[in-house]
Amino acid sequence: MIDAGARIVFAAGVPVPLTRLEYDLLLHLFRNAGRVCHRVALLDRVWGIARASGHRSRTLDVHIRKLRAKLGDDLPLITTVRGVGYRFDGATLVRLAPDS
Repeated sequence: MIDAGARIVFAAGVPVPLTRLEYDLLLHLFRNAGRVCHRVALLDRVWGIARASGHRSRTLDVHIRKLRAKLGDDLPLITTVRGVGYRFDGATLVRLAPDS
């Protein structure tokens, strides 16, 4: 569950410790579930980086890897779309808190 008002993510009722950027990335992907989020758009919307160099674009990959590990590598939440970006496919597994 994602509680956007409190900026907390719960897995099986237990809070998952996420950094600010991990949380923002997850929320953006969740709110665009089923759609491919392009790398450049993610870096712009989550990090505020309009143009990313190769080094900065690796930042996105690192955050996705850490986010997957914290949420459970066995859960099919975030899909890599090679050469394009990422897609949130776990909409049936995750819900937004009612008052968020």
